[in-house]
Amino acid sequence: MLVVGHRGCRGVEPENTLVSFKKAIKFGVHAIELDVVVSGDYQIVVSHEPFMSQTYCLKPGGTELTSDEDKKYNLYQMSYQEIKQFDCGLKVHPRFVNQKKQTAYKPLLSEVIESCEVFTKNNSLSAITYIIEIKSNSIYYDVFYPKPKEYVTLVLRTIAKYDFKDRIVLKSFDVAILNEINKQQPEIKVSLLINRQEVISDKLKKLNFTPEILGAYYKLLNKEIVVKYQNLRFLIYAWTVNEMPDIERIQSYGVDGIITDYPNRFVEVLV
Repeated sequence: MLVVGHRGCRGVEPENTLVSFKKAIKFGVHAIELDVVVSGDYQIVVSHEPFMSQTYCLKPGGTELTSDEDKKYNLYQMSYQEIKQFDCGLKVHPRFVNQKKQTAYKPLLSEVIESCEVFTKNNSLSAITYIIEIKSNSIYYDVFYPKPKEYVTLVLRTIAKYDFKDRIVLKSFDVAILNEINKQQPEIKVSLLINRQEVISDKLKKLNFTPEILGAYYKLLNKEIVVKYQNLRFLIYAWTVNEMPDIERIQSYGVDGIITDYPNRFVEVLV
C-alpha cells in the first residue's frame, strides 16, 4: 500500500512547501502529493489555490490579507517573483494549529522535484513518486487557469526534463485536463479524482480513455467498491485520511494507496 504525503505533510509543516515535502520523505512516504497552478509568466507554481489565501498566507512585509483581498492576488496575473514575496508558512492555519511555523514561499514545480531528488540521494532514501494535481475548473478558464490545451502543455514541458516518468502521476478533478493529457502524452500515468458528491462510474464515462488510478474521497469507498474497480484493473487511492479509525477501516478495504496530512501517524501502520 502506497503512503502518500498530502501537500507534503501539512498536519506538521506548512503545506506545499519544500520543508513539508522533505519532512514527509523523512517520515518514509512512498510518494508526495502536490498541487500546481500557473503564474502570469507561465511558470508552474506549487499551490492549492490559484490566489493568495488569507487562511495561511501573508503579504510582503508580513501584514495580514483581509477578507476583501482573499482572491485579489490572482497568481495567474502575477509574475513568479511577485508570488515568491508572499509568506505562506508563518501564519497559524486554523485547521492545522500544530504546524511548525516558519518562513516559506510557494515553490516552482521544478524546484520541488529537484530539491526532493537531491534530498533523497543525499540521505540514502528510496526514490519517491510525485503525484501532481493540476488544479482547474472550467468556470475559471482564462481567469485563474489557462484553458486545458495550454495548461497541459506547460505542465508536460516542465516535467519533460526528468528521466523518471514512471515516478510521475498527473491527476485532476477536471476531466478536460485529463483528456488533454491523454491526447498530448498518453504514456503518462493519470489519476481521475472523484469528489465527495460524485459517482465513480458516472465520472469515468466523461473520459475519452481509461486511467490507471482512481483517486476517491475516502468516504465514498467500501470493500465492495474497491474490489469491483480493482477487478477492472484500476488502482484505488483514498484521500484524505487522517484519523486512526478511518485509516484502519480504509486499510481493511485493500486500497492501493492512501493520502494523508499526517504521514508521521500512519506510515508504520501502512508499510
